[in-house]
Amino acid sequence: MKKWNIAICIFWAVAFLVIPLWILMPSETSFRHHINSVLIFSSEACALVGLALFSLSFILSARFKWLESVFNGLDKMYQNHHLIGKTAFFLLLVHPILLALRWFPKDIEKTLWYLLPVHRRLAVNIGSYAWWGLILLITLTIVIRISYDKWKISHKFMGVFFILGALHAYFIELNISSNILLLIYFSILVFFAITAYLYKTVLFDLLRHKNYYQVDKVNRLSGKIMEIFLSAKNTPLRFTPGQYCFFRFLNPLYTRESHPFTICSHPSEQKIRICVKVLGDFTTHLYDKLETGTLVEVEGPYGYFDFRMARSKQIWISGGVGIAPFLSWSKSLEQQPSSELMIDFYYCINRADELIFSDEFEKLKLLLKQFNIHSIIADKEGFLKVSNIPDVHDKDIFICGPKQMRQALLKDFIAIGVPIANIHYEDFVFS
Repeated sequence: MKKWNIAICIFWAVAFLVIPLWILMPSETSFRHHINSVLIFSSEACALVGLALFSLSFILSARFKWLESVFNGLDKMYQNHHLIGKTAFFLLLVHPILLALRWFPKDIEKTLWYLLPVHRRLAVNIGSYAWWGLILLITLTIVIRISYDKWKISHKFMGVFFILGALHAYFIELNISSNILLLIYFSILVFFAITAYLYKTVLFDLLRHKNYYQVDKVNRLSGKIMEIFLSAKNTPLRFTPGQYCFFRFLNPLYTRESHPFTICSHPSEQKIRICVKVLGDFTTHLYDKLETGTLVEVEGPYGYFDFRMARSKQIWISGGVGIAPFLSWSKSLEQQPSSELMIDFYYCINRADELIFSDEFEKLKLLLKQFNIHSIIADKEGFLKVSNIPDVHDKDIFICGPKQMRQALLKDFIAIGVPIANIHYEDFVFS
C-alpha cells in the first residue's frame, strides 16, 4: 500500500474514533425524551463524526509542507480535503433534520420551525446559525457558482461556522464535557483545526516564503494556449522538474487570486516558463491582458510527480496543458541523458494545430535512442485507448491531463491488471 493511502486511512480512522469514545459514555438525551431513540442516536453520531471530519478538512487544506510529503503531493491532500469536507457537510446537514423528524408527520409546522434559530437556548441557536451558514456556502459553490475569486473569499467564512459548530457541540446535550476522553479528543481536533484555519487565512501570506518574478515574454501559441517566461527579481526558485507553484500576477488589471501552474523549464535555466490554457475566467483574462513587465508572486514549489523515482521502463501520457511536466522532464534529460531509460511518450491533443511542443520532444529523441513519440490526434484517430499501448504491465505509467482522460485511462489500466502502484498522476485542474 502506498504511503499516502496509509495516510488517508489514518485520517478516516481518526474521524471515526469518535464513535467508540462516544459509546463509552453516551449522553442521556435519549432517555430524557420519550421518543424513538434511533433518531437521537443517529443524529448525535452524525454530528460527532461530521465535526471530526470537518476539523480534519481544515488541517488538510492548510498546505503544510510536512503533510504534503506524507500524502506524496498537495493534489492528493486537496482531493482528500474535498472528500472529507463533503462527507462532513452531509453528516452535519443530516444531524438537525433527524432531530426535527421527531415531530414528523404529526406536526409539520414544528418540524420546520425546529430547523430555524428561534430556540430558547442559545446553544441550540448557535448550532442553527452554523448549519444555515454551511448551507449558504455550499449553495454559493454548487448552485449559484460564483466566480473563483469571490468563492475563495466566501470560503474563508467556513472557519467561522466551524467555530460556531464546535461551540454548539460543547454546550449542547451531547455532553462532550462530561466524557473526559471525548473532551480531550475534540479539544485536540478543534485546536489543530482552528490553528490550521488561522494559519491559512491570516498567517500564510506572512509566513510562507515567496519568490518574485517579472514577466519577460508572452507567447500566444494558439487561440487558447500561451507560454509565459519569467525572470527572478530576487532569489531564483529552487524546484524539481515536474513540480508546480502558485502564481499571483500583481497588477490592478487582474484579481489577487493565485493559481497553480506546472513549471516547464529546468532548474538550471535562468528563466522559468509556464504554459497556460484558457479554461475559465481567470485564464481568459490572463490570455487577453497579460503584458511584459508584470510582477509575479510565486509560492511553492509543490508536487512529487518525478520520473526519476520510477523504473527504467516508462510510459508518459499527456493531454492539453498536461504537457507541462513532460516539458520540464525533457529539459532534465537533455541536461543528463540516461541510456537506461526506455520511454514511450503519448502526446494527446484534439487537433493537429495543438501539436505545439513536438519539436522539443523530437530534440530529446535525438539524444535518447529509446525515447519514442506517439502523437494521438483525437479528431483524426479518436482518443487514446489503453488497448493501443503495448506491454504496460512491467512499466511505470505517468499521466497528466484533463480529469476525464485521466479517469478513463486509470480505470482501463486497472481493469487489465496494471498495479495501481505503477500508475502516477497529477490530480489538479489548472484553470
